[in-house]
Amino acid sequence: MTGPIILVDTREQEPLWEKGEPGISFKKLQVCDYTTPFLLGKAHAERKSPNDLYSSIIGDHERFKRMIKRAVKLDIKIAVFVECPERQFYGKRFKFGWKLKVKGNQLAKTIKTMKSRYNLDFYWCKDRQDMKDKIVDWFIEYGKIARSQEAQREYT
Repeated sequence: MTGPIILVDTREQEPLWEKGEPGISFKKLQVCDYTTPFLLGKAHAERKSPNDLYSSIIGDHERFKRMIKRAVKLDIKIAVFVECPERQFYGKRFKFGWKLKVKGNQLAKTIKTMKSRYNLDFYWCKDRQDMKDKIVDWFIEYGKIARSQEAQREYT
């Protein structure tokens, strides 16, 4: 693996990285599934399959909202990485998506509301490898921003 050391939440049920992989460490995180040692408590990534996302925003919305509110209270930036292209999600073209009742336009409105209300970023991924790559890229970019902000605070 190239890039930052990745911290994986010990409760993550389908981790993108395996125990024993170089640069991977498992730790109980306060929120979300992944972060880095530098971004711990600053920026975390949440992995969602399309079914997980659907149930998080429609079915078990309160549990997901509590996690997001906890992150907001702790001043932790959250990025949600979805293992599904955006159009495929809204079209419910994923395993068992055809069974789900909420229409795609309502799903889009709900995601848009969550983005603005909680300052969430959503990243749509082709597959698990694409998701891993996007998470690492996000950590690298967000780490640069966090380092820049820290440097500015030191000089003020």
